Amino acid sequence: MPGIGCSTALLCQFSVGGQSMEGLGGGSICETGGVFRKKQVAEEDQYFRKYHEEKIDHHNEEIDGLPKETECHKNKIQKLKNDDD
Repeated sequence: MPGIGCSTALLCQFSVGGQSMEGLGGGSICETGGVFRKKQVAEEDQYFRKYHEEKIDHHNEEIDGLPKETECHKNKIQKLKNDDD
């Protein structure tokens, strides 16, 4: 089964019937593979950048809500203390 693989250095390996031939600058197939790989890496970077931004926003919202939650707990504690009197 023939197979073609490309590395970032544009070193192409062609394997046909168990024999391997290597050549530098392996033509449009290797160059296209490099472009597709770069596009994939860019899309992954964009995905994780967006994911991290969403996580940061979520944590900031949690932090912003803490004073309200803290005040609620203080009020409950005060009410419980007053009920004991």
